[in-house]
Amino acid sequence: MASQIKDVLGLLADYGAQNGHPQKKPRRSQPWEAPSKRFSADSAGEDLPKMLSLMCQLVLRHERDLNCLHQQNTFILFMSTEKDGLMSQILQHSSNWKQLQQQHKVTQSLRQCLVLNVMQTLVQRVTKLMECKQEDPLWQSSLQSKLVLQDASWPFLKWDHQKKSLEVDAKMSSIPMRSSCTPWNRSTSSWNGQKP
Repeated sequence: MASQIKDVLGLLADYGAQNGHPQKKPRRSQPWEAPSKRFSADSAGEDLPKMLSLMCQLVLRHERDLNCLHQQNTFILFMSTEKDGLMSQILQHSSNWKQLQQQHKVTQSLRQCLVLNVMQTLVQRVTKLMECKQEDPLWQSSLQSKLVLQDASWPFLKWDHQKKSLEVDAKMSSIPMRSSCTPWNRSTSSWNGQKP
C-alpha cells in the first residue's frame, strides 16, 4: 500500500511538472524517496487512468476506515414523528435551547442537552408504564403497539418489509421489564445531580 501511494504521488508530481507546475521542495530534510517506476513525458497521458484508479482505491479505503470508526462511536435512534412521539419534544427543546443561547444562558451544548432530554423522557415514560396496571389504557395501547408483551417484558422488534411495520422478533428472547430499568433509575438520579 505504501509503495502504491508513493507511486501515485510520484506520478502526480511528474504529471504536474510536465504541465508547467513547479515541483515543491519536500518539507523534510531527507529527500523524497523516488517512486519505483518513473514515467516519461510520452507515457504520462497513458498512465493518467492508472493514477486515477489508484487514487480512487486509496480514497475508498480511507472512506471505509472512517465508516468503521463511525460504527464504533455512533448510534442511531429511530423515533416516531407523531404528536406524542419524541421528535416533537426534541424540536421544542431545541428551540428553547436556541432562545437561551441568544440570552447567553446555556451551560451545555445542544447535543448534550438533547441527549439528556431524550434519556430523561424515556426513563419517565418507562417508569410510568411500569407503574400502571394491566387494565389501564396506557398498558393496553402499549400491548397493541407491541412495545411490551403480556408477561411485562420488552420484546425485540424487527422491521417487516412486507407488512411495513415493526414485528416481534421471535428469535430474540424478551427482556424482563423490572430488571432492565434499575440501571436507568440510577443513571437519571446522577444526571440530576443526586446520588444514585
